Amino acid sequence: MTENQVNGYLLQFSNWHRGKLFVFMIVIDQVISIPLVKLFEFLVSDDIFFIESSSNDTLLFMFLLYIVFAPVAETIICQLVILEGLLYFFYKFKLKNGILFSITISGLVFGFGHSYNWYYVFVTFFIGLLYSLYYLVAKKHKNMNPFWTVVIVHSMSNLFSFIIYDL
Repeated sequence: MTENQVNGYLLQFSNWHRGKLFVFMIVIDQVISIPLVKLFEFLVSDDIFFIESSSNDTLLFMFLLYIVFAPVAETIICQLVILEGLLYFFYKFKLKNGILFSITISGLVFGFGHSYNWYYVFVTFFIGLLYSLYYLVAKKHKNMNPFWTVVIVHSMSNLFSFIIYDL
């Protein structure tokens, strides 16, 4: 796949209504993550995605950590620093395949940032790829802020998981 093809795919979403695009991103996020999680739970164990928290952690603390802090911090690291930094580097030195390489590295960092076990790394690697794609789609959209788009989609995903696994 060439850079022009990737840019062409990203531009296809630039005319979508912002609300429709948010819903689409949230649905795709769940359509990819839930089957991957369920597949590993079926194949290995039903508790491999359980992350044990300290007995001192309150529900409010866990909510703020998962729904507010983690999405903001991970978007800063994976999209603003890594994705944007690599894209700038590839653009500045006129190197090829910058978009694909940058998305992949961003996804790897996101995945390894969730290194509770290798299953979790594998699943979150794909989610990290999605978040980088969402960032680039929102960047091409005239009515979306790429940073806040990824933070909101990530927060919604974590909220769904929080409701299912932590309440």
